[in-house]
Amino acid sequence: MDLRHISFRLLEVFMCVVKTRSISETARQLHLTQPTVSQQIKRLQETVNEPLVMVNQQRIHVTEAGFALFQTCQQVFGYFDDYQDYLAELRGGERGRCKIAMVNTAQYILPKLLGPYSNLHPHVELPLEIGNRAEVLARFERGEDDIYVFSHPPSLEHAKAGRFLQNPLVFIAPTNHALA
Repeated sequence: MDLRHISFRLLEVFMCVVKTRSISETARQLHLTQPTVSQQIKRLQETVNEPLVMVNQQRIHVTEAGFALFQTCQQVFGYFDDYQDYLAELRGGERGRCKIAMVNTAQYILPKLLGPYSNLHPHVELPLEIGNRAEVLARFERGEDDIYVFSHPPSLEHAKAGRFLQNPLVFIAPTNHALA
């Protein structure tokens, strides 16, 4: 069997013939002509070098080789259905990966913010890299991550910074201190 001569459309036509047990119904469902469906089945049988369906008294019977191919097609097309679901989740933000690099000072705040997000979106991976300012800047220049978190953003022309959390600094002194 030469796989170069098999296309997904050819397999789709074959699967429809097996399901409907009818060339004319397959042609109708797939918006093809009956001769085209017959040609596709003939071409597939020649490629596989086995009879896949037999026509007896206007009825289509699936051979053992045809049934095995049909099961294989169901698995393959099932994997593509799963892949389409995966892509929909990826596009919808329900699946994927977002690499985050942060400076040491952010390591105590950011995980607390990411925890609730991870609970809502369990299929989104959020690997974290923690380093000092120079290490995170170097990662940025190499483009190793998707997002970089700094307590004081660097002034870079090729970067855009945005505040996502207010982190005010406050003075603390003992109540009996003169500055209290």
